[in-house]
Amino acid sequence: MSIENKIGPYSLSGLKTFRDHDGRTCFQGNILKNGKKVAEWSEDTWGGPMMFRFDAASEQKAFLKEANKHPIAVEYKAEMEKQLGSVTNCQAELVVSTIAAEIDLEKRQKAQIKRWCKTKIVLRHPNDKEGEYLLIKGQYDSTMDAELMKRYPGVEIINKKFA
Repeated sequence: MSIENKIGPYSLSGLKTFRDHDGRTCFQGNILKNGKKVAEWSEDTWGGPMMFRFDAASEQKAFLKEANKHPIAVEYKAEMEKQLGSVTNCQAELVVSTIAAEIDLEKRQKAQIKRWCKTKIVLRHPNDKEGEYLLIKGQYDSTMDAELMKRYPGVEIINKKFA
């Protein structure tokens, strides 16, 4: 499942991961508006709120408004209202941390696929679940394409992306 990585005109960039005092993965990075850096953010590793450092208070207010309209925030708010009857309206931390985790996951998945492509033939059928691949022992060579397509009709040869 892919999530919406944009927050209105805002996006996350410069994502970095670090380990907190308990060894958990934490994130930090920048917030861009139309490609220009307007803030820095970082998860607090001691259980406190996420830190946002905006260049201007008006920019922070605009960002928080956009974050509350993001599908992640809307879905969360609807679920909490159903379960609890009410919920706060500021979901920026939830939106940013969820998007950061998704970006990090995609990055790590791509790295894993690259590693597989060095020693295996990696195929993906369009009907397979997201993240599901067929791995075949052996080194990929482009001369195998016709045989692979004949043997596994409709597959995408992932090794071609990383050749």
